Amino acid sequence: MTILCGVTILPGMKIAQILLSRTTICVLLTIATLIAFNSTRTDLKTAGLASFTAWHDKTATILNETNPEVVPPKVSVTIRMNQAISGHAPQTWSLPLLSITDPTDRSQITRVLQLINESKIFGLAKADSNDTSIPTLTITITDESDRFETTVPLRDIDNNIQLQNLLKLLQVFSATPETDVTPPQS
Repeated sequence: MTILCGVTILPGMKIAQILLSRTTICVLLTIATLIAFNSTRTDLKTAGLASFTAWHDKTATILNETNPEVVPPKVSVTIRMNQAISGHAPQTWSLPLLSITDPTDRSQITRVLQLINESKIFGLAKADSNDTSIPTLTITITDESDRFETTVPLRDIDNNIQLQNLLKLLQVFSATPETDVTPPQS
């Protein structure tokens, strides 16, 4: 009698009997099920992504509130590219420009946070902070109690349409001149 991988092999058993035994079939089905499950679960979240998503959902609800009595959180977002890449000059953007209570700044920061959330950047692999030759994108988000920060290689932007849209949107926000509203003359 021999034991192989939890299957007892008795003298005189043939290979077909061993392969068709209940234990072997159960082990193979379990392995196949685990492989199938893990290969279809591409949206597993990292701890950083999960905590940012929960924070974003709560904060976005408050920022989208139109009731003037609701005081928005003191959210600030800083996005920095350390090197130029594919038409993007190295640049730093900081939001809000004036105050989170300003309707324009509030809508801009809400849209930026939405794109950051959709990009799932806090779930991407971080860039090597010691290698300054790699172009990177750093995103820092803070409020009164939380801080989220990540640095990713700019090459990750090529496969992430939300990050591409975020950079375009930030360029539009920085290129749009401030306009003074003058009351109509009567």
